[in-house]
Amino acid sequence: MIPRRAASQSHEDHQADMARWMGYLDTAALNRDHDPLHHALAGWLGIPSHAMRQAAGEALTSDEAMLASLEEEAVLHVQRWMNHAGGTVP
Repeated sequence: MIPRRAASQSHEDHQADMARWMGYLDTAALNRDHDPLHHALAGWLGIPSHAMRQAAGEALTSDEAMLASLEEEAVLHVQRWMNHAGGTVP
């Protein structure tokens, strides 16, 4: 299960928890792989990256916001699998 940020937890501590969960040694490596993986997966599927649109500040419909949320969870899980298996972002 993806680590969720506790109300009392700093952003930096949460990022460190995410990096550990994904098997990264540091948050910089986690962040370096994250956005390109959104683009790679969306491109492979032939769909737009709703999460990247949202991150760019575009207004999304409620359906698109739901897709952005699903996409984010998918990317986090794929990123974890990729990193633990020794893969790299395509």
